[in-house]
Amino acid sequence: MYDNYSIYHAGILQSQSYRALSNFMSLQLAGFNLSLPEWKVLGHLSEVKFTTPSEISKLLGVKRPISSRLLNTLEAKKLIKRSTNPIDTRVVQVTITASGSKLFTRSELLIKKSIKDFF
Repeated sequence: MYDNYSIYHAGILQSQSYRALSNFMSLQLAGFNLSLPEWKVLGHLSEVKFTTPSEISKLLGVKRPISSRLLNTLEAKKLIKRSTNPIDTRVVQVTITASGSKLFTRSELLIKKSIKDFF
């Protein structure tokens, strides 16, 4: 059945699927004034007590300046908070705010409902 398909074709299909899902998610999140990377950060922070900007960079696969801009935006929206680690003051820790947690939960519920139609 798959004899006529190559790894190249599988790569093309994977790429098209990723773009379609990414576009769908972005459209859903636009109603919450969130980008997909912002939403990923909020999702991660909703699962952990706190994280560092370096960990956010690793999570998203981006360099520090890009994650710093993203964190600045989230902080301006009052969805996250940055503070100094009380044990090691050289370390900045990032936590989600109550508003950020509430927004993430609401957006995730909407996406869970609408993603069935997407698939």
